[in-house]
Amino acid sequence: MNQMPVPDLPFRPLVTVVRVWPDLDAVEVVLEDGGRSATGEVAVEGDDLLAAAGRATCSAVSQLLVLGTEVTLRWVEEHPDTPVRRALINVGVDVTTGEDAEELLGSAFVRNDPQVAAVRAVLHALARRVTASMRR
Repeated sequence: MNQMPVPDLPFRPLVTVVRVWPDLDAVEVVLEDGGRSATGEVAVEGDDLLAAAGRATCSAVSQLLVLGTEVTLRWVEEHPDTPVRRALINVGVDVTTGEDAEELLGSAFVRNDPQVAAVRAVLHALARRVTASMRR
């Protein structure tokens, strides 16, 4: 009996929770991927909720990848609404596996919540690079 190879499906976890704590001192992100759940929770530094959402996403994603693969937020920037486009979040994310490191870029339009857009921007950066062999 011949088995078909498993396709290298894109990395597109489902964002189930993006929660800013009521006192604005932490952000929690919960992701679901292939029946597995991962939670990232980080403290807000200063008043930078976007960076906290991005770092929490990186923490959750790192739990979904093979041991030794680390995802960290390098930078995040917000571009406000203009007459010709909605607000936009851009991120730079570092993916380190062993001695190999790569900076990936992602972006997402702000629909209702800038923190959710920061989460989506991090996942956008990773979607084209995370392969099946990198997942747990």
